[in-house]
Amino acid sequence: MERARTVLALPYAVLAISAALQRYDPDFDLAALGLGASRLMLLRKVTLPLIAPGVASAAIFAFIISFDEPVIAYFLSGPTDKTLLRKLFENVGYTVTPVVAVVGTLLTLFSILLLSLWLGLRHVADRRFGARHRRET
Repeated sequence: MERARTVLALPYAVLAISAALQRYDPDFDLAALGLGASRLMLLRKVTLPLIAPGVASAAIFAFIISFDEPVIAYFLSGPTDKTLLRKLFENVGYTVTPVVAVVGTLLTLFSILLLSLWLGLRHVADRRFGARHRRET
């Protein structure tokens, strides 16, 4: 089942990462290598931080595509392997239980918490790096 999800999510991940790599300036590589960085240090300290938003968006897209595909979860999982998505799909179709509402509420709260955390970190980074930028100019 993981292979089917990989095949389904891979184009979205490749598209997001390739967009981040197109914005990447290769002169940063030359500058880091000229200053004595090794290839591993170049990847870890220069390349990955610059393309991190693209990699993060690729991971988010892959998760959403994988999570939002009940047909693959339903047809490729065995009788004993029940993923959350398959269980939700079965509950909607066969029984009336509050499980779907509870999972929907939890997913909404998780999304709000994640967004709040991201906005808080962005605010802290703006204050920290904004103050440093104002001192330099």
